[in-house]
Amino acid sequence: MTASTRPLNNQIKSAGEQQCLDYLSWAMQQLQVDVAPQTLKQISGLIVQCMTAPGRYFHSLQHSFDVANGGDAIEAIAALFHDLVYVQIDGGVNALLDDRLQPFVQQVRGRLQLRDAAEMPKDPGFELVITLFDVQPGQHLALEQNEFLSALVAVQWLRPILGWAELAQIVACIEATIPFRPPSPTGLLPSDQLYHKLSLVNHQFNLGLTQAEIVQAIQRAVRLINRDVANFADPEAAIFLSYTWRLLPELNPCLRGCSTYSIREYRHALEKTTSFMHFLDPGLIFRQFHDEPSSQHYQDMLNRAHKNLSVACLYLNVKLLAIGILEALSIQLGDTIPPVKLGGIEIPAASHESVWQGRLPQLDAPYLAKDAIEQEVMELLEIGRAQDSNFDIKKSPLAAFLVRYLGFCAVEDCLGQAKTFFQGSLPAEEFLAETDQTLIKVFKEAIWR
Repeated sequence: MTASTRPLNNQIKSAGEQQCLDYLSWAMQQLQVDVAPQTLKQISGLIVQCMTAPGRYFHSLQHSFDVANGGDAIEAIAALFHDLVYVQIDGGVNALLDDRLQPFVQQVRGRLQLRDAAEMPKDPGFELVITLFDVQPGQHLALEQNEFLSALVAVQWLRPILGWAELAQIVACIEATIPFRPPSPTGLLPSDQLYHKLSLVNHQFNLGLTQAEIVQAIQRAVRLINRDVANFADPEAAIFLSYTWRLLPELNPCLRGCSTYSIREYRHALEKTTSFMHFLDPGLIFRQFHDEPSSQHYQDMLNRAHKNLSVACLYLNVKLLAIGILEALSIQLGDTIPPVKLGGIEIPAASHESVWQGRLPQLDAPYLAKDAIEQEVMELLEIGRAQDSNFDIKKSPLAAFLVRYLGFCAVEDCLGQAKTFFQGSLPAEEFLAETDQTLIKVFKEAIWR
């Protein structure tokens, strides 16, 4: 960090601390709870420290504010806590949370596991959380680990302030943010399952919630999760893909240094994201419960998500083939050089082009888009995503040339061969030999001229 950037970063962090404190103060006023300002400042400080940890590119403090925005007091509090723990990004549980979690959680062979019941203190807050998350003492934490641990921290910090009914509804909101879950074996959707679990907790803990209030609590949780994944339904695919590019360095730490990652590491990150996008069903992204949201609004979100996923899959296919060719070419050099060096990119965050972008030849008969999805992908490749990235340029000149030269169907055919190369079943030389030789020649001349 340079001296010139430090004051600005401090100003941003200070503004975030104040905004977090403002959300907490407002929420407590709405719940008619009298809390000492110093207590709220302490909680706010914890949230800010965790959410501004290195590597938080997407699941950041601003993301928590975005999820809180427009919600009621319970939603706002849940939004501030829901990503407090993110093991994959932070490289484990933040040390600031150890004292709250160690009595209940341990690491066993590199995995987080709940302690056995005999090893843990009797704690009603813990019982509340494990019931709403449907986990048991001694269980390894898997899909639910980040949300579960975040909810547990929230209860530990908030139980001196709020009643059990409020705490249960906050935990229910955080549980709802476990993403992309299919129906249960009996066909129950996640929101229906949460309704039954909250009803059980209401009885076991004598919360005094009416059936109407339980329904409202699940509707609240649905609003929260839908805001949490709102970028999937963004009207502009360029913005949706910019959020995707923020996630890449979170889940692939090698990409956090723009000049240190290799072609193979970048390709591996794209490959994982491409597989995920092809797998994801829009019906697993958004939720609806008792007409929240309305059927029309819900269908609109599904339609936009379906369109964005279609664009993303096509876009990533082309990007993946282009980087696969670069990877094979780099192997011929006997070096795993960074994409920024191979592509002639010096400062990705300050440049939208590579130094050799203008070296690509003009095509006499370039492929023309056959529908609106293809046209949008073409524009994304040629014009770029909506936002800058600190590890990559927004435009994709090689990928754009590749698809203008081959067309989308041929790209998909070539990608099959590329995947065989990625798996190690096809040597780089053979992959390049089986790829259009004019294309390979253009790539080489553009890069090494």
